[in-house]
Amino acid sequence: MRPVVVLTSDDVLEFRQSAVLVAPCTSTIRGWLSEVAIDGFGVAQAHLVTTVSLDRLVESTGTNVGAVALRQIRELVGELIEL
Repeated sequence: MRPVVVLTSDDVLEFRQSAVLVAPCTSTIRGWLSEVAIDGFGVAQAHLVTTVSLDRLVESTGTNVGAVALRQIRELVGELIEL
């Protein structure tokens, strides 16, 4: 198990999705341009986004990464897939 940042928008979540897009977090900071610092969790890895079933999300940390970090992760993902 590892912490993740849920990237799926609230608008999409309202439709009771069975899966969400997430960026995993790690305490191993490599200094890559695709990492975004997340207080208390190390970095979110925008280069490793994946879709996971809601059933795999076992516990909420109750932590909000904030609008700036979330925007940074989403922008990095977009750059990585050339949007």
